[in-house]
Amino acid sequence: MAFLRLYLGELLPDVDWIVYSDVDTLWRRDVCELWTLRDESKTVQWVRSKPFEFVDWCRERKVPLEGFVPERYGCSGVCLMNLKRWRESRALQRCMDFAKRYGIPKYADQDIMNAVLPAECGLLPEHWDVQIPSPENTPDCVLHLTGVGQYFAVPYSGRIAQYRYWDHVARGSKIGCVNALPFYLRPWMVRLLLPLASPLFRERVQRNFAWRWFVSRYAKT
Repeated sequence: MAFLRLYLGELLPDVDWIVYSDVDTLWRRDVCELWTLRDESKTVQWVRSKPFEFVDWCRERKVPLEGFVPERYGCSGVCLMNLKRWRESRALQRCMDFAKRYGIPKYADQDIMNAVLPAECGLLPEHWDVQIPSPENTPDCVLHLTGVGQYFAVPYSGRIAQYRYWDHVARGSKIGCVNALPFYLRPWMVRLLLPLASPLFRERVQRNFAWRWFVSRYAKT
């Protein structure tokens, strides 16, 4: 489904502009304000994010990244898309050609768009796609739950889980202090227990059991 974004220009042939949002977002800001930020000179506008493994992935496959600046890497979870410009620039075909030549990077269409369209993308203010909520950035913003691997990344004292924070924002529930992962689920312990497993397999094991631990401990509170 992530690749659906690449086909929006063809799926909506009579639409020039759209606001795209992943389903794991909580809107606490008027979307009309975002609509006023449309820039006709850009194909995609989104919020800056971290490229994580993207640069290393490109280096391993000798992908030329002409015009790509890591500090301008964007997250496609919430974005303004100029579908008219998207069709005119043949962005879909260019992204498909990239995938056929180099394969599929970890963040699929998002990584591909950053590789193929760096000069055609613009950055939005960060409050339009907050991936790690904190007391400073949550008022009047768009909260984006970016995955189960982030639920211990919230910068509160006591390291409050992201899912707990989302529950607090959505339903007004109390925020309790969530301890860090138990020692047997921490990365170094998983590596020790599964020394011959691939990094991807170890990550899946850790996420699966961390999620089970989190639900068993906090789902009923």
